[in-house]
Amino acid sequence: MILSLGKLNSIKSKFDILKEIIDTVGITPKIAQHYAKWVEKSQTSQVTQTNKLNQHFTLLSFVQYQCFIRNDNLIDRFIATTQSAKNASLRAQKDFSFELEPEKNRVMQSLEDAYLSTLNDIEALIKDEKLSARKSTTILPSISLLTFH
Repeated sequence: MILSLGKLNSIKSKFDILKEIIDTVGITPKIAQHYAKWVEKSQTSQVTQTNKLNQHFTLLSFVQYQCFIRNDNLIDRFIATTQSAKNASLRAQKDFSFELEPEKNRVMQSLEDAYLSTLNDIEALIKDEKLSARKSTTILPSISLLTFH
């Protein structure tokens, strides 16, 4: 990827120098693609056999197309790398969540047991006919305090 970035920077610097000429001449991305493909398929001698104006136009098209295509390729690679990292992060998060599941279940069960124990104690306190209402109300806070703190 570093090599690709280096090549993009090299062709981009050339493109930046030539951009005003490319815009003035009116080379569209489609035109650039057409002539760049021709340059890629042809021999060097074929390019040099055309007149100078044609050579310059063809090479301007080639530079523009290469700049765009290399930029697009790097963006595609960046998106793929980012998506891969995102997927790996989601997998790690799921794995971590599954690892914590038994501990979460244990804590939930512990809380459930504590609540049930407290409710059972309160129920027993209410049903205890030997205790007066006053005595029950003084015992009640100690039941809930012992269980939850």
